[in-house]
Amino acid sequence: MHILVIPSIYPTKYQSKATFIKEQVNTLADHIEKIGLIYPSFIEPANLDNSILKKIEIQKSSQNFNIYYYYSKAWIPRRPHGTLGQWLRAGRKLFKEYITNEGLPDVIHVHFSLNAGALALEIFNRYKIPFIITEHWSAHGQGTLKKWQIKKINEIFSHVYKIIAISLYQQKILSKNFEKFENRITYIPNMINTDFYNVKKIHFKKGYTFRFICISALIKNKGVSYLIHAINKIREMNIHLDIIGDGQDFDILSTLIKDLKLQNKINLLGYLPQDQVKQQIQKSHALVHPSLFETFGIVIIEALSCGKPVIVTRCGGPEYIVDDQNGILVEKADVDDLARGMMHVMENYNNYNGILLHEDIESQFSDLKVTKKIINLYQQIINQ
Repeated sequence: MHILVIPSIYPTKYQSKATFIKEQVNTLADHIEKIGLIYPSFIEPANLDNSILKKIEIQKSSQNFNIYYYYSKAWIPRRPHGTLGQWLRAGRKLFKEYITNEGLPDVIHVHFSLNAGALALEIFNRYKIPFIITEHWSAHGQGTLKKWQIKKINEIFSHVYKIIAISLYQQKILSKNFEKFENRITYIPNMINTDFYNVKKIHFKKGYTFRFICISALIKNKGVSYLIHAINKIREMNIHLDIIGDGQDFDILSTLIKDLKLQNKINLLGYLPQDQVKQQIQKSHALVHPSLFETFGIVIIEALSCGKPVIVTRCGGPEYIVDDQNGILVEKADVDDLARGMMHVMENYNNYNGILLHEDIESQFSDLKVTKKIINLYQQIINQ
């Protein structure tokens, strides 16, 4: 079995987005004969290194498979189809180099319909290599797709073998938006290493500081400003909040914390590597996820796997994960309800069973269980 992965976004030495895709590919590499990955990467001018531009770079992953990168300068698109044409040109070069060195794959696994799905469609039309798509894109649920994008996705979906929705919510949205392809849409969730995210339940005693944690990109639609205002609502309580993440709103949120004089209640920790994120989760009592829209919400299952209850907004995918056994759902963009939810979890904290929280996540989202489902899908395609 030879699988080629084509993601629309993937971690590089210049950015750390989409680590969940990297973790999935690394896990799959341990269970199949051969896997490879190609990724056209567009670099912001601030990070520009002209010596690597428009060159194919082959890196050996930690799991000993080859990753083919093609680096280009990021630019502001003036064409109606954005950067799709530039992405496809780079992708064609990468695929040609890949098959010269590695041979033709049996199946192509795409992450995000655009832009990677468009490249997989071109390859299918020429080489008849079947492909599947794991669709992570939140634009489907937010209703922000442009007409040309909808037209292109319909063309891609008309040739794809299977469309993997990463949440039951995403499956519902995709089935509604692309009804004629409903029989091709299946649910396989994102995965985590539940051995890595292990239980460390901290008992809470009255009089001690209750520690909340938020792990999020610091951009407007993640709702972190509402969380800061919610902390301000209950500032008289013995609480503390650590916020992990980076993004364009970092300075805005930092100023908000100062304006509300919450420096002794809230720490903005910025980006942290995975092992340090886990340590911060384990030092906390509960996770708060104030997002305005979420297709899945992987940090929620990471926290639950560590035995931590969660306070999560009704924002899409997480509504199918969170219940009164593992936390509480609150209204999005509602400071008062968010503050009430945080107080509820504080008051009931010792009633949550960390071991049961972990076991529930392990039964649904462990890397081994999800990997088995994906490999079974590969095998179906190869055997047809």
